[in-house]
Amino acid sequence: MNLLNAESIKQYKEWLGIQKYPAHYANVIKWWLEYMERNNIVDITVDNLLKFFTEMGYSRATQNLTLNAGRNYYTKFLGIPKKKNEWYDISIKTVKYEKKDPLTYIDVIEIKKYLITYYSQYYSIPKIEAFVDFFIDSGCGEGEFLALKREHFDLPNNKVKVEGEELRYSDKTKKEIEYYFRTEPEKINAFNIADGKLGYIMGLVGKGLNKKVTTKIFKDSSARHLIELCTKYWRN
Repeated sequence: MNLLNAESIKQYKEWLGIQKYPAHYANVIKWWLEYMERNNIVDITVDNLLKFFTEMGYSRATQNLTLNAGRNYYTKFLGIPKKKNEWYDISIKTVKYEKKDPLTYIDVIEIKKYLITYYSQYYSIPKIEAFVDFFIDSGCGEGEFLALKREHFDLPNNKVKVEGEELRYSDKTKKEIEYYFRTEPEKINAFNIADGKLGYIMGLVGKGLNKKVTTKIFKDSSARHLIELCTKYWRN
């Protein structure tokens, strides 16, 4: 079997469903195989796995999830014995973990990467991309975000009315919102995220990044995001 073949990932994903294993394992393995191909890796070694974790910027929790996926794929799906499987020779204790300063902002790509990798079976990828980018672009508070209806959006002009105030978002975010709105009808609110679920999502992100993540951090990230955009604009 060609490990880098898209068909093999599809087969693995179908197998996961039949065996009742987490569906996100397929995404994890896809990223690992792409890393192998990108770096011309033939033999799987502990050193290669550690370099993979470093390049991906995985926290301890995400490393643990990745190890579970790798062991599942190589041993249970491909049938490689544990003794010949390097995924069993590495543990989270092996990985050097540098303690970072308290989190005051969060990277948009990092948020989406974690949610798409591990929770796209619960939230569609268009939904994740749209609501995360909108949250960062707009700087909405939790209550403001949950109160939004799609009628509040002026998509042609990149605007949204939030408690009588007009907020703007980027062209990229507009395209993501337009696509998401077409794929899922409005039920609860604009992004169909129920009260209490937003905090749950923050918890998922925090677990993956090994940090405490709150809606306030999202708002602080929005301010930082705008500063970066303005700096980039003036430099050009």
